[in-house]
Amino acid sequence: MSPDRRFDRLRIKHLRVFDALVRRGRYRSTAEQFGATDQHIRDLVDDLEQAFGGGPGTLVTQVAGARGAYVPTPAGEQARDIFGQILNLLDAAERLRGAATGQQRLLAFLPHHTQLVTKVMVALRDRDLVVPHTLDELDRAGGRFEERVLDNVRRRVYDLVLGPPPERRASDRRRKGLQTNLLYTARLEAMVPVERVGDGHLELHRLAEHELLLPPPGFRSRDILDTSFAESGLADRGLRLRVVKPSQVTGVLVKMGWDGLGTVVLPSDIALPFKAGNYSAGPDADRFAWVPLVTGADTYLTHGVYVTTRAHREAEPGVQEIVDAVAAAVDATPGLEGTDPLAAGPADRALRSLLAGLAEGRYDGHLAAVRAALDARDPAGPP
Repeated sequence: MSPDRRFDRLRIKHLRVFDALVRRGRYRSTAEQFGATDQHIRDLVDDLEQAFGGGPGTLVTQVAGARGAYVPTPAGEQARDIFGQILNLLDAAERLRGAATGQQRLLAFLPHHTQLVTKVMVALRDRDLVVPHTLDELDRAGGRFEERVLDNVRRRVYDLVLGPPPERRASDRRRKGLQTNLLYTARLEAMVPVERVGDGHLELHRLAEHELLLPPPGFRSRDILDTSFAESGLADRGLRLRVVKPSQVTGVLVKMGWDGLGTVVLPSDIALPFKAGNYSAGPDADRFAWVPLVTGADTYLTHGVYVTTRAHREAEPGVQEIVDAVAAAVDATPGLEGTDPLAAGPADRALRSLLAGLAEGRYDGHLAAVRAALDARDPAGPP
């Protein structure tokens, strides 16, 4: 059979089912998502695996001792990337169909931003303006977010994206053509038993005494933490790190923390849904508190969260309206530290960069030096 004939039986549903299965890890919950039977979902996955030249286990495999959880094989990971690109293009085509009558805009977001996006959709419901697109949790890893998400803004697949800003490079090539607004500043927080909260924060050298549950390298919070450990000399003390396979990473980490297997460290916004009283909090959540991490200089470990669009967004109807609605959603979400929307004109880019740097603590050392100089000033001298 010629290669192109192998794929004749495949439909878009095959791709969507496979994507849902590797996200959820179980046939039953995937079947519930599509309103189908387990066997129907298995048949669709079998079709895929046969099209790729193999039998059962070609693209997904069952994890031993994990209550029937399925994960992609190495070939399945590659297939998932290919299917993701196809589905992104289809979403873009669907958006173009809607844009012919309603100027709909595709808003891409990471799962923990669902609480913001639902507020935006409710606020703009009468306009039928927002088409939501949920990214994979793995897309928040730095290089992957840059290459698979922000590049899709440049290609006009997505109109807006919530997450990290474009990476800074020597050439700054990839930042051209994009426009960012700082939405809020997230702090790195540790999940500790409520009886050990102490002063309401946890110093880095104390954290180094814990067995840590962390996302893999490449995720911003992990890279910030690793850099801070290295700069403080703590990395040489034999840190006890436990990193889970990057599959449903946040839920896995938090559950392991609830079961006493270590101390979870996550950004405050990603941790927010798992805090007591929020929508992903389990029965054990109220036994723990999330406390910010500080260095020896009492400086928080932070990073900014942005909304990114193409430059000159004022020429794209509806985009600025959605940006404003996202900022309003941040202000209306307890636990997020919002900022006023920044002006979008070219003359304000330096100001945006400065404010973002201040929010992320990049100038804390300079500010401390200025304060020290002022404190040491002769009171009788000039003001």
